[in-house]
Amino acid sequence: MSMVHIRHLSFGYPGKPLLFDNFSLEIEKGESWVIIGPSGCGKSTLLSLMAGLKRPRQGSIEVEGKQLQRPRPESGLVFQDHGLLPWATIRANVSLGLRIRRFYGSDGRHTPAKWQNGNEKPQAETMDLWLQRLGLAGKEHCYPAQLSRGQRQRAAIARTLLMEPDLLLMDEPFSALDPPIREELQELMAGLGRTQAITRITVTHDIPEAVILGEKILVTTLKVNRAPTILANPLAKDEKPRNHYGFNKMCQRVRQAMGEST
Repeated sequence: MSMVHIRHLSFGYPGKPLLFDNFSLEIEKGESWVIIGPSGCGKSTLLSLMAGLKRPRQGSIEVEGKQLQRPRPESGLVFQDHGLLPWATIRANVSLGLRIRRFYGSDGRHTPAKWQNGNEKPQAETMDLWLQRLGLAGKEHCYPAQLSRGQRQRAAIARTLLMEPDLLLMDEPFSALDPPIREELQELMAGLGRTQAITRITVTHDIPEAVILGEKILVTTLKVNRAPTILANPLAKDEKPRNHYGFNKMCQRVRQAMGEST
């Protein structure tokens, strides 16, 4: 069973041409995908459809074999804006999802039906582990305004990963960051992908980022998207894809697929 199965999807905004028409796509469990294309081509819209935040005009989207009707609690989302609560500490921000789950219980709508509100100690240990892995150890009692933009985005990622999602959807999560910080977080997420069994789908407009993060790269265009253009990218499994001799060549393949001049 695939993780995401898009069947004959059609979608467009009122008064505007369709972005997708009879569009089908299948994403297997554990794969890392990147969606890339120019502004206005529908890449963020497609991510929102897979998150259940938007509904298709026609067709369907299945996640784990079930037709998507609303946002599912097993999916994790990371956006460009970290969305941290400014009045809460980093520890409180990262644990926000756990507190919401405890409020609703395992209702299957807001919280996975299999989730169990067990001992607080293992949950705290898991949170400490993610804070450490994401370079936030020692920053737990700081407030968002006291951290750099990169550290705030790390906290947003930690908050999402603490929920143990099986599907991680990220919409240009590093685009607002300075290049050195962006590259550091790109490598961090690529490394997590090699050690965590999470299906990852990232939207970006940055070609090198697509080559670093995407085992498969879906290219969307300003025309109506019907048959998907998918590039296989073995470099994403390399520990240092940016240093790989084929990195520039793969970037050029993506440019050509996007219709850009080399």
